[in-house]
Amino acid sequence: MPVSVLRSSSFAILVIMNDTGYLKLAEAIQSIYLNLGKYRFDKHVPVFKLDDTYLADCFNITILEPRELQAPIFYHIYSPYDVVSKKAPQYATIFQAGNVLLHVEVTSYVNQRTGVMSPLVLRTLGAKDVANKNILFVGTGNIARCALAAFKEFYPDLQHVDFINSGSDAEEFLALAAQLQLTASRSELNRIGEYDVIICHSSATQPVLSADLQERVKPGALITTFASEDHSDISKEYYDTNKANIIVDWQHTIDEASELQSAVAEGLARQGAITTLEELFNGKYTGVGDKRYTVYRSHGAPMHDLAYLQQLLK
Repeated sequence: MPVSVLRSSSFAILVIMNDTGYLKLAEAIQSIYLNLGKYRFDKHVPVFKLDDTYLADCFNITILEPRELQAPIFYHIYSPYDVVSKKAPQYATIFQAGNVLLHVEVTSYVNQRTGVMSPLVLRTLGAKDVANKNILFVGTGNIARCALAAFKEFYPDLQHVDFINSGSDAEEFLALAAQLQLTASRSELNRIGEYDVIICHSSATQPVLSADLQERVKPGALITTFASEDHSDISKEYYDTNKANIIVDWQHTIDEASELQSAVAEGLARQGAITTLEELFNGKYTGVGDKRYTVYRSHGAPMHDLAYLQQLLK
């Protein structure tokens, strides 16, 4: 599949071509969730420790797509990560009838399929525009930049975003915002109560949105978080289902996201009150309007990978 690269003097962002932009990618992800019965999914993440200290893990996702009168298609996505290099390259291999149909590094596509989820969830929850919404990005790295581009494609009326980051001067984020004809300003955590949408793509090892900030969250706000095993965007208190509507990719997210798992184990979050994306996209959202805010917790799901891999095969 042809791709183009949008370049500035300091960075390059992979852009899926016209027929598979962010809106098309979101449509493909929704289609997978609406047709889950067609596929078989397996995800396991072996964790490796040294002297009882976390050292590395390796995401492994396998998806089986049955084909009438043909051999099934196997999609395998894998990503090794270690705390020394802090690198997490992601690769995919697609097989059918013993043949390799595709073998490719998919890191950029994974960033895109992750970045598209915040505006997709926001739109599915009923937000038709964001002209009057204050949006905060916590983190300004590769995935955050994909999320920013996706937001602009979903919501052409978007004019401004705020951001918080600690690892750089955010030049690349600001450069992309300018290319998207947006303005972007640095903010502070003590302003959290101003924001209608908070998109967390930090690489923090301790919660950026700490428990003491929870009561400041703006009523009706959406918080999205995508942290991996050894990172944390928000503390477990945000998953209190007496105060928050909780949405996850699928039930496995509850076991994979450590802070959500803790919230369930301690009784803060009732598992029966947590909504999956399948339910959300099928119009079976169980969210309650009088809850203070909504959290979407993603930990990466095979359905998202299948969506872009099917596009790559076209």
